[in-house]
Amino acid sequence: MKDDKDMCVNLSNLSSILEHPVFPDWMSVEIEIESIYKLSVNNVQCLYHYTSLEGFQSIMQKRDFWISNIRYMNDSHEFENGKTICKEIIEKKLGRAGKDEISQYLYGLLNVCNQKASQGFHVINSKDIFSLSFCNNGDILTQWQFYGNEGIAIGFENSVGSFDAITFMNEDQYDDEIEEMNPDEMLPHDEIRLFPKRIIYRDDEKIEIFESILEMGINFIKKYPGNVDMCIEGISDVLFYYFALMKDEHFEHEHELRFLHYFNKDNRRIHFRKRNGILLPYIKMKILNVDCRPHKVFPIADIVVAPSSQKEYVADSVKYFLEKSGYEYLVDKVRISEIPYRN
Repeated sequence: MKDDKDMCVNLSNLSSILEHPVFPDWMSVEIEIESIYKLSVNNVQCLYHYTSLEGFQSIMQKRDFWISNIRYMNDSHEFENGKTICKEIIEKKLGRAGKDEISQYLYGLLNVCNQKASQGFHVINSKDIFSLSFCNNGDILTQWQFYGNEGIAIGFENSVGSFDAITFMNEDQYDDEIEEMNPDEMLPHDEIRLFPKRIIYRDDEKIEIFESILEMGINFIKKYPGNVDMCIEGISDVLFYYFALMKDEHFEHEHELRFLHYFNKDNRRIHFRKRNGILLPYIKMKILNVDCRPHKVFPIADIVVAPSSQKEYVADSVKYFLEKSGYEYLVDKVRISEIPYRN
């Protein structure tokens, strides 16, 4: 836990962002929190996506990702974990609050936390959050145990600020547009940059983050009385954003870095596939450069084959696939896991 002095400094930084009572910059609060708690991964050189050999083949051939709805992932408390902790903090604060604008603010937030969606300008609906998972390590035992001897980790270059930085576009939209346009002549529009965030597992860190956000709203109301509803709306967006970046502590071994996409457009662009006895909703995202054009050189720095009794055989097949699929420049990037795991 940070000491009280550090927390005061953090709250001071956050409060200084909201200097305009009519249109405070709520999005900057998210950015400041990410900076304080080091949630951004811009300094990570390689983003590893673990998948099966079948998934690897599809990604390389189609140059796309299928990002899944977080409600159907392996953590049954997904999104609810952070929300529950936040509600407990609000209830404790209400026990100490009087009958003033501060209590109105806290009651308002508690009410929103019992809803499916936030109430601000950037509405986040908990039913429509889609996620893509990465790690900063391409050789993790628990990942290999999950994917078995057909697992593989694709290490994408995290070249933030580069022309070749990974950018997404909804693949259905992309396919519609290239029917009338040369893909190499596309111009940036409706693009979504790949900026994954570190998942928060530890409860003490979750509590600190929520305390910071809630206190910032309290300070705002004290400084600008009469703006309770606006404060509830803005803070609710910030809280719902962080609910999607929190998981139960038991999943800490995953070391997840998460790309989030909040879907609120055409429902026809949500696809479904049968998996583990359910219809899993997902969105197809085309992998492009910052100009929304196909990469001339696919930005992959490392490819790790899972440990198994046939690991050399599998690695050889992966290299042959790359060679015959126009990815000769990636053949030397293939390596075998160094973990002595008998799968």
